[in-house]
Amino acid sequence: MADTAYTPPPEIAASAAWHRLEEQLAYYSGRASRYQTHYKRIKLSLIGLSAAIPILAFLPESPITRYVVAGSGVVIAVLEGVLLLNQYSQLWIKYRRTAEGLKREQALLLAAAGDYQDKAAPEALRLLAERTEALVAEENQQWVEVQSNALAQVQELAEKLRNKG
Repeated sequence: MADTAYTPPPEIAASAAWHRLEEQLAYYSGRASRYQTHYKRIKLSLIGLSAAIPILAFLPESPITRYVVAGSGVVIAVLEGVLLLNQYSQLWIKYRRTAEGLKREQALLLAAAGDYQDKAAPEALRLLAERTEALVAEENQQWVEVQSNALAQVQELAEKLRNKG
């Protein structure tokens, strides 16, 4: 299999804009993968536990069976709370979108295509820096919104639980 890595020209590879792009690309790609893994593991656990409860309910009645069923319900509630609080699915998608946007800018710069076409290295790097920071700033704003929404949902749930008690 051919090596698909491309080494940029020295004037690009040595620039602060290129290093910032690579740093942010590694961060967002890594976080997207991490959040995807967390989300899928928790969801698969929830599916397994939820599917097991009806089966457990049909086992011969014993105190152990009741505790296992009740414990499964508690674990499901806790895992749902973790998903609600951490917003893994939303962050996974947002971070992946940002990583893909950064990859696009990287590819366009290296191919001297799009807005990078016919630009000298200093001008292309200035444009790269602006685009990188715009993508990061947009994602940061979205992160604040996701966290604010998660906090509001947790507070709403806590209020409902207080009113029931």
